Amino acid sequence: MKHLALASFLLALAACSSDPLTAAEGELLVRPARIDFPVTYIGFDRAIGVELENTGRAPHRIELSVEPPFAVDPAAVEVAGGATRVVRVVYTPTEERESEAIVRLSNGVEIPVRGAGLPVPECPPSDRCVAISFDPDTGRCEEVRAENGADCSDACFEGICDEGVCRGNARTCDDADVCTADACDPATGCVHYDLAVECPASADPCSAPICDPVGGCTFADAPEGTSCGPANCTTSFVCLAGTCTEVTTPEGGDCGDSSPCQEPGTCVEGACIQDPPTPLEPLWTQRAAPGATLHFDGATDGLGNVYWGECTFESCDLVSVTLRGLPRYRESLFVADVGRSPTGGVSIAGDMVVSTLAPDRIEARKIADGSLVWSRDLLAAVTGESEPPDPTAPVRWVDEAASPVIAEDFILVPLNGSQATEDGGIVPWGGWVVAVRRATGEVAWVFQADAKVGGFVGDEGGSVVFALRAHDAAPTDGGFLVSLGTTGTERWRKETPFQPPLATLGGLFLQATGQLRTTADGGEHARLPLLVPTYPQRSPLLGGRSLYVMGVPLEPCDAGSCPTWVPHLFRFDLDTGEEFWRQQLSSGQTSEPVLTSDLSVLYALPSVGGGSSRSWLTETTLDQESVFVCALPAGGRYDGAASLHQGSWITVDSRNGEVQAFGVQERIHPGKGWITAGGTPQRSNRPR
Repeated sequence: MKHLALASFLLALAACSSDPLTAAEGELLVRPARIDFPVTYIGFDRAIGVELENTGRAPHRIELSVEPPFAVDPAAVEVAGGATRVVRVVYTPTEERESEAIVRLSNGVEIPVRGAGLPVPECPPSDRCVAISFDPDTGRCEEVRAENGADCSDACFEGICDEGVCRGNARTCDDADVCTADACDPATGCVHYDLAVECPASADPCSAPICDPVGGCTFADAPEGTSCGPANCTTSFVCLAGTCTEVTTPEGGDCGDSSPCQEPGTCVEGACIQDPPTPLEPLWTQRAAPGATLHFDGATDGLGNVYWGECTFESCDLVSVTLRGLPRYRESLFVADVGRSPTGGVSIAGDMVVSTLAPDRIEARKIADGSLVWSRDLLAAVTGESEPPDPTAPVRWVDEAASPVIAEDFILVPLNGSQATEDGGIVPWGGWVVAVRRATGEVAWVFQADAKVGGFVGDEGGSVVFALRAHDAAPTDGGFLVSLGTTGTERWRKETPFQPPLATLGGLFLQATGQLRTTADGGEHARLPLLVPTYPQRSPLLGGRSLYVMGVPLEPCDAGSCPTWVPHLFRFDLDTGEEFWRQQLSSGQTSEPVLTSDLSVLYALPSVGGGSSRSWLTETTLDQESVFVCALPAGGRYDGAASLHQGSWITVDSRNGEVQAFGVQERIHPGKGWITAGGTPQRSNRPR
């Protein structure tokens, strides 16, 4: 009996010991055994509780630790006997990725944790008087109205909020000067683009174009001493009182021809001392982000700001810089593993940038800052399916067949559909033209072709012409030319060899077969003796009565038979189709040509043979004269889109992934015509 009483006393003493953890290790229950966080958005956090239950009588002190982006709160806790405490495990993602870690307890227990972080979706407000509230639990954006009477003004608008809508008046930017284009940038206010640079040149070199603030473009005497003819170190032709006059060249006077790559010479003791031409150096260079591909269409707005896309299979950014190459913004268009490279591009529509680079979508963004105005699902528009597709159904998508046509009230987009097969192949499944309202992105109408859409150009009124060919047609099979009005009504249809329309102007359009046709009914206007290869396709240029085409001849050249498929630059009379001249090119891998205000053609041409890796920028006049030939930087490949604005030729070096600008003296684009790929510098796919 004495022994039993002593044993009971010792057990009671042990229970009151100052080191209860050892005696009670097996009495702490931990729940749950693992943690899987639901989707969590970057910048927000989620917390899940871990229960620590002490089934014994002695207290437990537990310390917890975990690696970021996870944390525990609190990091140490004491659990009394018979009690339960809850510790929060917190997940705060900082990037888009899956994260795993181990929550370690000081008693040896380990809890695996895992979470996936996603970026917060873009939630543009529908109006200035609407604020956006993002709910990280549901992943949805909610709009909250501003109070009535709240100020919603910006640099371009003066207004107050009324029932969630900003009502008021736009600030006027009219400076009463017909020589400026007036616009308003919400970030900076009124801007005025000098239109004087677009006044047409005179055939008289001593009559200089000027712009009168009231009367508009006119002419005045060129500055005294302006060169107007040949100059050597004996005599020079210069303008005096508006007349081209032959004078004795003074010592130190200019001599020789100048160009963007060569300064004029100087007369020294009767001899012209002139440095040889030097390779052109870029005014500025913008390199694509690492791993990204440039989608450069040469799109520039009225102020000369430049726009392009930088894309991978998993993301795409809209990039804009000023005419001087200064960064304006970089906005994300999408972040998604789509498994294919974007096929779309960028165009300018007034105060918006229109992008078809996001998969299956067309978007409009503010030209000032790249923020989203509206976005439209093109796949849903052509299928009529707004719900997510059945995951067991074949994967389908739509690709832009050509650049959209930017009309006054609508944006018309040509699409071809593709579908993945069970064996990993791809088959076509449709063709469409979709018209969305320019202001809102709302789908106005859909034209279903059930055939492949090729080429897509608009005329001055916004009607479009394109080619159709059956999906199962052979390469030599023909097709149709089709024209639609802006309401989606079919205007006419012509059976034709399958070659797309390329450009329109003045009621005519050029087909790649060399047919010059009328936009009114598709009738043949003239037959040009050439073909325009559809790859690489170089846009025809139309200005005044001239039509320039880079193509291959179908009949003998003046000096005998032309080699098969040798590229030429042609000039035709737009009204009659009469050929003025043709000039053989060394390669078909030229840059896209650009028309200048003098109706000359500016383009880059690579060297052929001799191991040279240079391209050469050249200008050819209406009379087939070469104005200059300037070497571009060695190692570059200048065979893509180009634009011309206020003395800057802007293009892409596709080999090095760079957008570059080069000074070309005072050259500017014409005021009207089909002057570059896509028609205008804005890439509206219509003439200006």
